[in-house]
Amino acid sequence: RRVHGASMALQRRLAELRSAAQVYEQKIKKYRRMLVTADTEHKALDKYADTAVDRARIFARRLGVLYAKTKDAVALAKSLYVKLDYDALAERLPNILGTLEETKGKGWVERSIIMKDNFWLAYKSKSGVPTAVIRLDLSVVEPCVGDPKLENAFRIRSDDAKETIWRAKNRRDLEQWLECIGRGVAFMSLDSLKKPPRTPLFAESPDGGMATVADDPSPQERQRSMSVSASVASSNAAARINKPYALVDDRDDGSSKKIAAI
Repeated sequence: RRVHGASMALQRRLAELRSAAQVYEQKIKKYRRMLVTADTEHKALDKYADTAVDRARIFARRLGVLYAKTKDAVALAKSLYVKLDYDALAERLPNILGTLEETKGKGWVERSIIMKDNFWLAYKSKSGVPTAVIRLDLSVVEPCVGDPKLENAFRIRSDDAKETIWRAKNRRDLEQWLECIGRGVAFMSLDSLKKPPRTPLFAESPDGGMATVADDPSPQERQRSMSVSASVASSNAAARINKPYALVDDRDDGSSKKIAAI
């Protein structure tokens, strides 16, 4: 009787184990189906990513060609943004917008400024169409130094030799505007040959104060393209951080601190 009772108990335990095994087998089949689905989705995602990268490369090449062929800043800006009125452009995530003063005759007039990518657009007020559209990647931007009448001011000299002077409220605002200009131009001014961006060259002044444009920069220096507080890395610096373009703070001792990767 004891043997029979033990046998019956073992049979019941065996039946429970078989039932549990069937449940586990069903779960394994379910997980296998999930793995197959995930693998299929992963392959589809890889294919989509490759397509997206190819499209991005085509877009970059087309954008470079458009930048190279279109010399008129207004026509290029309209090709990219369609509408240039203040309200429309202010909603397109501009790099910076604010108020500056522009020289007009012997005085100053207030202008509403929008900087979008590497375009500088000035408006009489926070509405209407711009009174000035400047391509910063083809311009030289430099602080006005040595003239007490132009304190907290900077000039933009475009490729057609036209020069405009802008004044901020204080030195801190001036530094912020120049920093934003340097970073925006370095980020956007890519050409069709994928060379380093063309940007105004800024160099630190001897007294350690406001950065000024260096005199007669060489082509090698121009390729390093420094902004006020950060510079686009040279080819060697870019190789060190394994990025095609990067904003770094190049120091006098030869070291560099990574600010952002592009």
